[in-house]
Amino acid sequence: MGMGRTSGRYTLVALALAGAVYVGPGGPGGAMRPAVVQAAAGGTVAARAMEAGSTPIMARLAAPTATPTRSASGQSHAAPTPAPGRAHATPTPAPGRAHATPVAQNGNASYQVGLSRYEQGDYDSAISSFSLAIRQNPRLEPAYFWLALCYYARGQYSNTINSLSLDIGLAPRSAQAYFWRAKAHYRLRDYPAAIADYNKAIALTPTDEVAYVNRGLAREKTGDQTGAIADYTHAIALKPSDEFAYVDRGSARQRAGDIKGALADDNQAVMLAPRDEVAYFNRGYIYEVQGNFPAALADYNRAIALNPGDTLAYYNRGLARDGLKDYHGAVSDFSTYIKRVPTDGDGYLRRGLAYAMARDNKDARADLRQAAALYQKAGNQPGLQQAQAALARLPK
Repeated sequence: MGMGRTSGRYTLVALALAGAVYVGPGGPGGAMRPAVVQAAAGGTVAARAMEAGSTPIMARLAAPTATPTRSASGQSHAAPTPAPGRAHATPTPAPGRAHATPVAQNGNASYQVGLSRYEQGDYDSAISSFSLAIRQNPRLEPAYFWLALCYYARGQYSNTINSLSLDIGLAPRSAQAYFWRAKAHYRLRDYPAAIADYNKAIALTPTDEVAYVNRGLAREKTGDQTGAIADYTHAIALKPSDEFAYVDRGSARQRAGDIKGALADDNQAVMLAPRDEVAYFNRGYIYEVQGNFPAALADYNRAIALNPGDTLAYYNRGLARDGLKDYHGAVSDFSTYIKRVPTDGDGYLRRGLAYAMARDNKDARADLRQAAALYQKAGNQPGLQQAQAALARLPK
């Protein structure tokens, strides 16, 4: 039996066939949710984490690390790493940046048109209007800020940073400018720069819990788990009802080996956000790590009911069912996963092992051969070795 995948919210459960031990996944790093993450070599998906904006908080999918820890039961448990986020929601006007008429009248008409276009979600037109306003009045500071948010909404993070740097030149005490520039640095994976800007935003607005959450995520990316946990704890102290801070702290605690603390945080997240499928997913993973497969199955069922499109939840539920020796149920879940991610050898490996446990050696052999072919194509030697070892153990 094996362990599931996690994401700064997922984790991998590895199955042993006739004593085979499975190394943890070496799968995709940092895939963004809702993109699918592969589990290399049949692990589970680990816990997911969340990035906060000045408005919606975004969950991110984490790929498991290549080196699993060992549980007392002999199962391989992949340690999750953080990754970027739940779909990047369109930023809304940031706190403290109301649509006030700028003092300078030159460029004001174009600026107001830009605001209107922004609110309508027409970012390209808004970019044109704000750019025109800046040409008309290069010192019209709010236009740089809103131009940057338009670029951010369009995924143009380098342009976001350039516009916010100009904005900061005109308004060096703009906490929101530092905050959004930090977010853009994070999207470009420049985590030290993101941390530096979050430091400045926090210095200017020390009661902004969202900045602490986001700095925590950036710190995780640099391997600073202690600093990340401290930031999430500070965010919770500022806003005890912030379920996303609990989700992220739970993920960080899990990576730090504090399973008890992670479970406590996931329980709190579920209580605060009973319709957040990620909270159930993460808690399901913790239960899976503990070998509590009935509880894990219940949480994965809930996660899937809330979001049937959550491909990784099917994968992890298959692992939980495998742990309960419901091999036919496991085959069903892995089949759903394979249908959605047909190029991932892990899906075929896991389903092949489930077929083998159900004594369907013909289908097991076909899946394990397919897994081996996919691993070989991907240059995944540990996965290839696992598939070949499992094939060798099948009855002739």
